[in-house]
Amino acid sequence: WLAAHDPEEVDLYCIGFQELDNSGWALLLGDTSQSPPWELAVRSNLPKPEQCTLVAAQQLVGMLVLLYLRKHEPQSELPSSSASGDNSIALFGEPSSTPSHSRPKLNTQMIKRVATSVCATGFMGVMGNKGATAVRFDLGDTPVCLVNCHLTPHVGNLARRNSDFHN
Repeated sequence: WLAAHDPEEVDLYCIGFQELDNSGWALLLGDTSQSPPWELAVRSNLPKPEQCTLVAAQQLVGMLVLLYLRKHEPQSELPSSSASGDNSIALFGEPSSTPSHSRPKLNTQMIKRVATSVCATGFMGVMGNKGATAVRFDLGDTPVCLVNCHLTPHVGNLARRNSDFHN
């Protein structure tokens, strides 16, 4: 599914996992050793993996969020909307009306102030079997925050999920 689109159409990939390692030792020790093999596996399955670089990774026991950027040469400046027409970014798999060869390409100079964080909400509010991993960055002048969460399941735990989310 990562290769379902034209590789030139996607510049940024954010992949979130849950339940990578829920062993007792991982929970007790906060083990994050599972991240490197998954980073490699995801990158090798991206379209044109040699053009992709890992921008951020954050693991909380069984949760992992990975952010990859397709490398492009920095452009001298981004075209303005009035000069080149529609420069909107397609969201949620919608095809962009701008041909991929004419739209602005992301590059590492456009991604600034990258930071990651975790929040454990599992047993007693501190265990990492439930919670969230997140990555935030500035895309040009726009702040972006992507959250990967794994919260308490089942309909009867709605109040707990909402409480964990708000805390």
